[in-house]
Amino acid sequence: MPAMDTHPQAREARADLDAINRPTWARRDTVREYERLQGFTDVGEQAALDFVADRVRGRPILDIGIGAGRTTQLLLQLSKDYVGVDYTQEMVEASRKRCPGVRVERMDARDLAAFADGQFAFAMFSFNGIDSVSPGDRMKVLREAHRVLQPGGLFLFSAHNHDGPGCGEHPQVNIPFTWNPIKLGWRSFKSIRALPRSLM
Repeated sequence: MPAMDTHPQAREARADLDAINRPTWARRDTVREYERLQGFTDVGEQAALDFVADRVRGRPILDIGIGAGRTTQLLLQLSKDYVGVDYTQEMVEASRKRCPGVRVERMDARDLAAFADGQFAFAMFSFNGIDSVSPGDRMKVLREAHRVLQPGGLFLFSAHNHDGPGCGEHPQVNIPFTWNPIKLGWRSFKSIRALPRSLM
C-alpha cells in the first residue's frame, strides 16, 4: 500500500499546516501563553497519567510537543530518565529556561531519527498536539512513536473528537474589560490581531 502522504493533496496539506504552525508557535505572544500553562490541562489528562504511572515510573520517557515545558514538570515526577522534544526552537528555549538541566531537543514528531529503536518505555504527545499534523502525517507520528518504544511500551496522546460537542466551534474575540483606556485599547488590538491566526 502506498504511503499516505504521496498524494499531492496530502503533501499540500502538510505544507499548509507547517506554514501556519511554525510561525504561530514561534511568535513571542504564543510562547508567553504556553509559558503560563501549568499542571494538568483537565481531569482526563490527570486520570490518563495516573493510569500509566506505575508502569512507567523510573523508566525512560519521551515527551513530544512539550511547548514551554508544562508536561516536563509532570513527567519528571515519574522518571528522571526524561527527554522532551518540540517543533520550534522558541518553545525549546522556553522549556530549557523553565527546566534547566533537563534534556530538551528541537525535533519533529514525524521524524524521531535521533532516537534508537526501543529507547523509551513511555511516550506522550499531549494537548491534542497530533491534531496539528496533517491527517496523512499522523501515521508517520504513530509509526515513529511505535519504533522508539520498547516492546510493551505505552503511547499516550490526546486528540479532538470530531463527533464531540466542540466540533465546529468558531473563534471568538474575547477582550477582558478594564476601565483603563490604554489597557483596553492594547487588549483589543491584540485580540483582533490574533483573529486571522485563530481562523486559520
